[in-house]
Amino acid sequence: MNKADYPLVSVGIPVFNEDKYLDQTLESLFKQDYPNFEIIISDNASTDNTGKITEKYRKLYPEILKYYRNDKNIGSILNFSRVLEVASGEFFMWAGSHDLLSHCYISESVKVLESNLNVVSIYPRTIWIDQNDNVLNTFSGFVDTRGQNVICRFNQILWANQHAIYGLMRSSILKQTRGLKQITASGAILLAELALLGDFAFVQEAIWYRREFREDENRKQQRSRYKRVLYANKNSKRYFSYWRIPIEIAIVIWQSSLSFSRKLSLTFSSIPAVIVRYIKHMLDDILNFIVR
Repeated sequence: MNKADYPLVSVGIPVFNEDKYLDQTLESLFKQDYPNFEIIISDNASTDNTGKITEKYRKLYPEILKYYRNDKNIGSILNFSRVLEVASGEFFMWAGSHDLLSHCYISESVKVLESNLNVVSIYPRTIWIDQNDNVLNTFSGFVDTRGQNVICRFNQILWANQHAIYGLMRSSILKQTRGLKQITASGAILLAELALLGDFAFVQEAIWYRREFREDENRKQQRSRYKRVLYANKNSKRYFSYWRIPIEIAIVIWQSSLSFSRKLSLTFSSIPAVIVRYIKHMLDDILNFIVR
């Protein structure tokens, strides 16, 4: 088969000051055994050597690598959205700029998507690695919703981790969603919306080597970092950010094409569960507002 006989896969990599691991990430992508893919890098106004590293690979692979640089930092969420906007592949995936992928990640994911037309997204197998590529003794769960009805599928995705955000997806389905919103848990909300449109399939061979390089960061520091890097307006006061999650989930449900009875069932089964899951953060929102 010729390269053109394989559906094009777009890999979007949003970056900001990632010169430490970007070389390794790109090497793992160029070692993929799948013949037809493009890499789209959107640089969020990096101040390190990220641009130089990208230019090096763009000269080596001019037909594969596309490089865009923002004049100013637009926040992580908008930068994630930008790589999707310029993607032209039948399938799309985001890739972390400090992570690695198994050499057959794309090919095995495409096989499952082509043979299961109701699958909208692949759920990768996650292996955690440290700064030196050593495998960590950390386990992450996975989800495979094939055979489930939409209510079970939706609730299972709500409770699962967000690792499927780095799985291969159908571009046509992804572009039917509202995309990543500039809100807390935007990835979880997007995955929930996708769950209303089709199945998630776990692929054992599609391994995402997720790098842990912030071992000393506690939950409070992590939350502060998210608020600092995710949004375009870094000075905005985002009070009650976790209270928006159940509201957004309700919007996802009621804007869907499901029947009224299923929308009602999903609302009563999922909204209380979302509140239970995020209740600690929601209470923190109240405290942060009081002591602002």
